[in-house]
Amino acid sequence: MKIELDIPELHHQFQPNGVTCVHACLAMALSVPVDDVISKYGDSSITLEDFYLLLGECRLIYTPLFNNTLFIPGWYFLSVPSLNIVGGMHKILVRLDDSCEFHILDPSPKRSYSSGDYKLLSWSNPIYFIPGGRLPLSY
Repeated sequence: MKIELDIPELHHQFQPNGVTCVHACLAMALSVPVDDVISKYGDSSITLEDFYLLLGECRLIYTPLFNNTLFIPGWYFLSVPSLNIVGGMHKILVRLDDSCEFHILDPSPKRSYSSGDYKLLSWSNPIYFIPGGRLPLSY
């Protein structure tokens, strides 16, 4: 018996500058404009440790995976080698469907990973998440 999973689609957004890929991925996961995330958190790069704090603050349901195997159908944040900055890292979203195929949302407006693109050979720090959550209110 094959179980069909209802994995929501997310709206693809692009990062407005070279260091806001994390912001754009968070915006896609929350279904808010990337400009709203930048207004809340600024436009500087975000470390992995700070990213975990933001995920909690935005009330996203998530779990970091401690191996690099994607096995649960659904959405993942992945850290991948940048295609635009030599030696740099980049954040993308990947949806693993119930047929074990990848569907990639890369926020880079330049060279980017895409679904069916065999350039996606390695990743680190996979974080499984359920789309939703919300940006916290500013005081």
